[in-house]
Amino acid sequence: MELAYRGTVYCGWQYQPNQPTIQETIEKALSIILRQPTAIIGCGRTDSGVHASQYYAHFEYDNALPPNLVLALAGILPKDIVVYRVFEVPPALHARFGAVRRSYVYHIHTRPDPFREGLSWYCRQAVRFDTELLQAAADLLPDFTDFGTFCKTNSGNTTNRCTIFRSEWIALPHEHRLEYHVSANRFLRGMVRMVVGMCGSVALGQY
Repeated sequence: MELAYRGTVYCGWQYQPNQPTIQETIEKALSIILRQPTAIIGCGRTDSGVHASQYYAHFEYDNALPPNLVLALAGILPKDIVVYRVFEVPPALHARFGAVRRSYVYHIHTRPDPFREGLSWYCRQAVRFDTELLQAAADLLPDFTDFGTFCKTNSGNTTNRCTIFRSEWIALPHEHRLEYHVSANRFLRGMVRMVVGMCGSVALGQY
């Protein structure tokens, strides 16, 4: 299934006891419609409060799927989770282990904007960012593979190592905002916010 969600009120994608998560919410809806307990596996995890504009998950089901499954899910799921399509794939295809990269976008707006609240970070200091320094800091990341410095202490990560494919800032001054794009070969747990903070400090001449 291809889906999207606004993660504001959820504690991330992955199931957690006594905490609202995207995975648990979809599993409950799917189990009601298919009339049997149905577990889903996502292409990766997201941190608490993080949104997903394009996300994939898979589940196993032996019978023919209801032709109106997407519509039925829309009728049960909360409005902050949307399933766009459900389609059959070969049995060997695994949403998590078959994924080759995860891509993230961090949004910053530099003047108050009621339409970006909750979806972007309002940072007044960002108008003073030296964009050349901002990108120079981001350009360093693909040269390294161990990112322990950007991982939370006791985060539960099995490894701090990953490959960064893209690390790029896009300045949109006429829209009073910035975007940081980063892609890697694994889930960047808690890392994106820290990388953005590092780049911002460099851009302000604080390093």
